[in-house]
Amino acid sequence: MAATMWDLARSNGSQAWRRVHRKRSNPPWLVTEERRALFSSSLEQAEQQILAASVTPIQTRPLNAFYGLSQAGRAVAAAYVAGDDYQLFGHGISGPSGVGCISDEADAFPRAVVATDSKKRSGSFVRLSAALNSAVFPNGVDLGTLWQMVVEAQLHEQVEPPRWPVLLSSSPNDSDEVSASASGSVTLTEDTIAGFLDHYPELVGAAPVPGRVAGSSFQVKLARSPDGSLPGTNYRRSRVFMPEVPETGQTMHPLMVWWAILFALSKLARYSPVEWDYLTDVDRSPHAVPIAFLLDAALDAVPDLLAETLDEAPAGVVRS
Repeated sequence: MAATMWDLARSNGSQAWRRVHRKRSNPPWLVTEERRALFSSSLEQAEQQILAASVTPIQTRPLNAFYGLSQAGRAVAAAYVAGDDYQLFGHGISGPSGVGCISDEADAFPRAVVATDSKKRSGSFVRLSAALNSAVFPNGVDLGTLWQMVVEAQLHEQVEPPRWPVLLSSSPNDSDEVSASASGSVTLTEDTIAGFLDHYPELVGAAPVPGRVAGSSFQVKLARSPDGSLPGTNYRRSRVFMPEVPETGQTMHPLMVWWAILFALSKLARYSPVEWDYLTDVDRSPHAVPIAFLLDAALDAVPDLLAETLDEAPAGVVRS
């Protein structure tokens, strides 16, 4: 995997799983025996599935990777959902599906749509999204949009030309200025930068820093909230800024972005094997390399985000 300074500062899979293990022996909350058992068993299955994915070929890797994350979601629900209704049932998300859902046209894969199931609000994706204050999308969102919400893919392997700039804080977390870069041949002006920022709900009130435009890079001055805190999303111990889910004005929790993408890839691998064979063939598909990259990145990113999400579980939410 190509490495930037951002990549080099992230935990790898084995480091992340060690952080998860520390939660299992001494959770920082008081739980019932039933909840503790679900928490521990789900994390064990999650780890075993992700480890299996690491030695599985790309053609079948999405199955292990998705079900590893799905099982991890049960542990997150045990940590976040108050009351007795913390069990997850069903996917709560659908598509793409059906033979022929992906053609050999270059733009067909990024336009494939997944949607949250508005009729089954008890589904895992919908319920966990509510617990993590993450957007849902009953009208659907395409894979190209979701792909750009994954920082690793933003930096290295997009499936289509980026629609928005990469926004990462390269400064200390208490800095109110962040660096951004726009890919492609966009001519940067204050107006074009302001147009970019409109796609980031966390950047309401932010503005480009005058005179700090160099090539495809620019600086953004953040607007602090009344309590003095800075906006942004914690993504693998780095402050990033997530683009909005179209038509919602909201952002997704990083763990749920990975969930939606891995679910879509697992559906294609299971139910559309001919299309999946094409998509993962480097001799035929322009998307084979980005797909392989993302599935490699998942082996480190998913357990790292899981550990981070458990670190941020609200204290006392399940206290007896």
